[in-house]
Amino acid sequence: MPQSPLSLVNLLQGSDSEHDLSNGNTYPSVTMPWGMTAWSIQTQESPWFFAYRNHTFRGIRATHQPSPWMQDYGPFVITPLVGDWCDHAALPVYPYDIDQQQLAPHHMHLNLPSIQSTIDLVPTQRCAMMQLRMPANERSAIKIRTFPGQTQLQFDRQHNRLLGSTTANSGAAPENFRMYFVIELSHHVDAVQCLDQRGVASDMDEPCEGHALSAVLQLGHAVSQPVTLKIGTSFISHEQAMTNMRQELADKTLEQLLDDGQRRWNELLNKVEIQTDNIEQKRTFYSCLYRCLLFPRQIDEVDEHGKQIHYSPFDGQIHDGPMYTDNGFWDTYRTLYPLLTILCPSRLSLILQGWLNAYRQGGWLPKWASPGYHHCMVGTHAASVLADAAVKGIEGVDWELALEAMLKDATQTGDETGGKGRLGVKHYTQHGYVASDQTEHAVARTLDFAYNDFCVAQLAAKLGKTDIEAQYRKQAQNYKHLFDPTVGFMRGKNSDGQWVEPFCEFAWTRDYIEGGPWQSSWAVPHDPQGLIELMGGDEATVEKLETMLTMQPIFEQGDYPREIHEMTEMALANLGQYAQSNQPVHHVLQFFAEAGRNDRANYWIHRVLTEHYHATPDGFPGDEDNGEMSAWYVLHALGLFAMCPGKATYNLNVPLFTLAQIHLENGNTWTIARDADATDCQAIFVNDEPCEDWKLDHATLMRGGSIQLGMAPAAVTV
Repeated sequence: MPQSPLSLVNLLQGSDSEHDLSNGNTYPSVTMPWGMTAWSIQTQESPWFFAYRNHTFRGIRATHQPSPWMQDYGPFVITPLVGDWCDHAALPVYPYDIDQQQLAPHHMHLNLPSIQSTIDLVPTQRCAMMQLRMPANERSAIKIRTFPGQTQLQFDRQHNRLLGSTTANSGAAPENFRMYFVIELSHHVDAVQCLDQRGVASDMDEPCEGHALSAVLQLGHAVSQPVTLKIGTSFISHEQAMTNMRQELADKTLEQLLDDGQRRWNELLNKVEIQTDNIEQKRTFYSCLYRCLLFPRQIDEVDEHGKQIHYSPFDGQIHDGPMYTDNGFWDTYRTLYPLLTILCPSRLSLILQGWLNAYRQGGWLPKWASPGYHHCMVGTHAASVLADAAVKGIEGVDWELALEAMLKDATQTGDETGGKGRLGVKHYTQHGYVASDQTEHAVARTLDFAYNDFCVAQLAAKLGKTDIEAQYRKQAQNYKHLFDPTVGFMRGKNSDGQWVEPFCEFAWTRDYIEGGPWQSSWAVPHDPQGLIELMGGDEATVEKLETMLTMQPIFEQGDYPREIHEMTEMALANLGQYAQSNQPVHHVLQFFAEAGRNDRANYWIHRVLTEHYHATPDGFPGDEDNGEMSAWYVLHALGLFAMCPGKATYNLNVPLFTLAQIHLENGNTWTIARDADATDCQAIFVNDEPCEDWKLDHATLMRGGSIQLGMAPAAVTV
């Protein structure tokens, strides 16, 4: 019997990471697809709260963390206490072996031998059910710990439940932000204590309030039956958390919730069926696909009348409609969102409605949302996500409002940190480039703004706004102002029109971001032929790409005060200056195809797929940013990649698997097949017709059909 895709997912992929070297910077996330609250294991006190090599268990963490770099908001930790730990509950730490635990997207089973206890947790969209089995001959208790921020705790003895809230957040939240939680126990609670941050305990006879408090629920002796915890979370209120519990947990057993979660995850993972004898590649594929379905996080809730509502982290008010967060557009626009246009167009529509709600409420499209506006990275890449969805026919989105929001982003500076709008837009408009002597990351901003302008033009064209289209199509050529043919790279230019001196092709200077000239100069996805012409034509471009991938991975720290982890990862990757560990190069291999060398594109793509991704704790070449790194793998493994989101076209490459089927939401199926030995085939057929340009348009894919590589169409059997 074939394995279900859910059984192949490894939640630990990418978790063997640390501050100075990222193999993914992931944590095992037990949650529903796009779940509001995720559940993980706490092993240490750090933004890297889960460390694969740390053999200490501190509790089950309710988390909303999209990345250790962004940190968490609204977290709390639940820890069982047994024996003497009931009297020393300040910071319990138990030995455990992560490799002996059972982790799946829909279920966590943990064994803690030192306290003779086990934990089962099953998540729902906003809630969870936890079952604790503790020794019957020992005293037992449960600790609920919050983190720095104001905490409110109250025990409702009538209903045997704890009500709590925490304001702990990573800095991008309104002043009235709170995460509310309700924990209802099946076993009688004998006594309740409140612990302050120093671990000093007091009886919780009345509600307690303070900084980073904890509650200890003493269960007493003779807990012979499993203790069940029903846990509800909400960003709105305790009442809404209880409503979420009633709607999602109801009277269901743990086993029923387990079946529900298994069914829901398999429905999504089964959207792509693959055939391969390589079980490790199969595990890697479905582990990556799982991570593509976690973010952005859905944070809207359903009230007692069945109405969709949400707390807005963009204005601190309660509104109707969908809301999503935990997303860095600079990271995700390249791969994750194009994948969602194929696999989950209805969900994508809701996500985009959520981003437009953020614009309505906060006045800007976010750049990095977690949960509100974070000041992080460059470009206005919500334009890419919206334009790509528009040209691919995603329904249910107010495209007029989307264009309004994109134009505001394109013409205004929201604040001097660059967190909203375009920092440097004055000089960009005046000179056609962001001036290096006026604004940091000037080259990166210019190239991103030019691409974003192309996206504005695409949506304007769809809406028949010809004047806007013409203006922004012209501005999309602004990248040419920063190409210096004497050095062959994009480089900084000052407001007086002079190049920034000195120039070093290996220096990661303030003109770029998380890279240097080699990594950044290709950021023209919307006009590859224009960039190829600047670089001297097809042959010169191919030669430059080959040099990039085979030269020494030299770098200079430039304006960085120390060697950052992206530099280290590039140096260790054995791919020259090609830094798969970071997003700016993720479309670069497609330039081989644009220069007429699909064979070289296929060669290098295959190397990256097979050498740099694994379903292991060190399984990614760099940060797995909200599904972006995973989506790169999923798309290329299937043999198609959106070089330019905002165009309804995919570049084709040789897929990793001999057969794959994409089951589309509209009921159609797209089949991808190749000869077993054809890893560098030249013959490709789309719907039985030769495909000389190795490109596929989105509308053709949505109608269903097939791609065959290295075989006559009649040879394909499904």
